[in-house]
Amino acid sequence: MPDDTRAHEDLVDELKRTNPKGRLWEACAARALPAPTIQHGWSADRHRVQMELAYGPWELRSGQHWGDSRKVAEQLAAQALLDELDALERDEPSLRTAGATAADDDVFEVAEDDVARLRQSNPKGQVYEWCQRQRPPVRRPKFEMRKVAGGVQWVRGRLDTLELASPWFAGGRRKDGEQAAAEALLQLLPASDGATDVDAIATVNPRTRLNDLVLHGPLSECEVEVINQRGPAHARVFTARGWAQFADGRRVQGGAAEGSSKRAAITAASRALLELVDES
Repeated sequence: MPDDTRAHEDLVDELKRTNPKGRLWEACAARALPAPTIQHGWSADRHRVQMELAYGPWELRSGQHWGDSRKVAEQLAAQALLDELDALERDEPSLRTAGATAADDDVFEVAEDDVARLRQSNPKGQVYEWCQRQRPPVRRPKFEMRKVAGGVQWVRGRLDTLELASPWFAGGRRKDGEQAAAEALLQLLPASDGATDVDAIATVNPRTRLNDLVLHGPLSECEVEVINQRGPAHARVFTARGWAQFADGRRVQGGAAEGSSKRAAITAASRALLELVDES
């Protein structure tokens, strides 16, 4: 077996074992940070991934990483972003304690009276139904769990597509905590009164939707990036623009969009690009 092939297989095995993307998402959850943004594209049989993470006033970037599959490229980018996060917390000691407790500030107890009510109303099922009714369907929420002293379990719900998260709920059973977290998510959903005509383009995270269209849909490649910034340090204005290419070779160029942060500008530009893609 050639040395470069063996080295690549060793790298893939190492990434599977260490799972940097999973550890990165856990690190974000522990610090009550939104999930990193992912920019993905490919050329020929090579995938390119870059991740960005907003941490208070800091914006961490992984840089571009390439792989034979999207999964490998994402794992490499996640490891680079983990290294950036570790370096930032070494340089800013105050973040180490603040990040460790930020997710624990709001923990609500699931009382016995709540358990009976939640089992009757089944808010978790209601959230699943809401996600399925949207066009396009929205991915189901994820439920994180932490075990603490005394056999108590903390549960929080996250709807990553809409960048929504519930508070933590403490209870003796994970199922009850999930129902309480789902009930909290219901209060945050657009048109959570049961309307079925929600504008999914207005609610779905456009970056996530574009990535899904590359992975499962008609796009072969897309990219959204910051192209300019101006203004003083305390009032920066960022400009972003994106483009997408369909599998049949057609290419659309999105208009420029501005935001007070790189994340906001990229989100606005992604939404504008997504609207063009849906119209094409």
